[in-house]
Amino acid sequence: MRSVPVPQCGSNPLRFYTGPLRQTKSRMRWKRLSGERRRFVDTYQGEECDYHTYVNSPNTRVRYMRVSYLDDDYIGFLQTGYDYWSGAAHGLQYQDFLLFDRQTGEEISVHDLLATSEEEFHNLVAERFEREYPGPDSELDLDYIREYAGCYEGNGFYLGDCYLDETGLVYYFYEYEVAAYASGMPSIRIPYEELEWKIPLKNRISY
Repeated sequence: MRSVPVPQCGSNPLRFYTGPLRQTKSRMRWKRLSGERRRFVDTYQGEECDYHTYVNSPNTRVRYMRVSYLDDDYIGFLQTGYDYWSGAAHGLQYQDFLLFDRQTGEEISVHDLLATSEEEFHNLVAERFEREYPGPDSELDLDYIREYAGCYEGNGFYLGDCYLDETGLVYYFYEYEVAAYASGMPSIRIPYEELEWKIPLKNRISY
């Protein structure tokens, strides 16, 4: 079994792990998309009057990124953050999971690795949320979760998202998707062994 290289103490882990990926087609495509997004925002702001322009820039933006999954073949980065926009009643949290094939540099999705069927996964997620947030007085809209939870892209409308961490797959909903803002980002964890995978997954990251 090949050993997984690790960054030296004091070095930047994100730069260490992503270095080989920077010139791949997926990263170049992301760079072009980011450029298009910036041009759109600049144009949009240019059309706003002076009175409203201030709402287009966040007063506070906090971001964190860590390696949450690593094995011989794949590496996953979990980015979390909080944005507060001027004039808003409150800020919003967010999470994004970026998963890469370490051999090709291609960005992939969690559902590309799942062998569990869409229906089985959907039911498992719904059952876990019903178990974690039980009863008629649950702060979550459990019926809505039962109907729309999923992560298989291209197969209709779905809510929520997921990422891989030290012990399994974490499925979560963004603020306002299935509950009031005060409920935050409700989530459940499904251990790796309770799901079927196209290849064996063994995370070597632990915190």
